Amino acid sequence: MLHFLRRITGALEAEAAKDDSADKTQREKDDLDAQQEMARWAWWMMLAAFLQAGVGGVGIWYIRSTLQQNRTATEAAIKAAQASEFMLLQSERTAERQLRAYVGYDSAQFVIGSDELPEHVLINLRNAGQTPAYKLHGWISRGPGMAGEKRHPISMTNIGPNQFHTTPVFLPDFDRNTFDEKTTAGRYHIWGEVKYFDAFDRERTTKFCIFDDGPGPIKGKRRFAVSADGNDAT
Repeated sequence: MLHFLRRITGALEAEAAKDDSADKTQREKDDLDAQQEMARWAWWMMLAAFLQAGVGGVGIWYIRSTLQQNRTATEAAIKAAQASEFMLLQSERTAERQLRAYVGYDSAQFVIGSDELPEHVLINLRNAGQTPAYKLHGWISRGPGMAGEKRHPISMTNIGPNQFHTTPVFLPDFDRNTFDEKTTAGRYHIWGEVKYFDAFDRERTTKFCIFDDGPGPIKGKRRFAVSADGNDAT
């Protein structure tokens, strides 16, 4: 009887061991399957990460390319605006040069003296520009060899386009014989300076200088020539 019970007990233990071995094998198989599944998922996740990185790189490249294009377009627009501004400025300067007033020395007329007035020279200033010259004023001086220091004022006036302004310069110390004896360095000079405003509200300055160049074609008259020095304009 005891022997029979031992045999039954052994059989049950063997069956239990067999079941445990089968469960262990199944668990190992399940674990392997799970690991393989995780490996597959890891591969797909890595692939997805690479794809995402690629998409991100393409996006970054696109954004960078777009920014570069925008920058290039902006720089081109700035250069175009600068070029337009430069052309506009040049056009304005050209128009100003063409339209502004130009006041300068035009001619001089010697007037023989009389009982009422001494000999004098009429200085003709001319506006050769296309627009008026405003608030013209200045001074004139005279003397041998540009040695005179006394300045005679030119009264303020306006000069229209292609118009003249005449101002007299009296010569109370005029001596015809002395004039004829003057050398080139000691010739009698008349010089002056005028200031005025043009239509663009810019102040301009003109300096002029002439000298006695000997007897004129009419008896008693004098001839004047423009000096090589003392003539300038802005």
